[in-house]
Amino acid sequence: MSRHRIFTVARTGMTGGGAVRVTPALFTSADDVDRLTEALRAISRRPPPPATAR
Repeated sequence: MSRHRIFTVARTGMTGGGAVRVTPALFTSADDVDRLTEALRAISRRPPPPATAR
């Protein structure tokens, strides 16, 4: 997300997969939301990282 100039904070504790939590504020513009949408689309097109051995 930093490549898209979108601030993120990593959290742990999700079981069974990841999630994206978006918290817009009053000052979040429509352009900001559009930029987030495009970034998520670009990221979702990438192949997943290889699974690590457990």
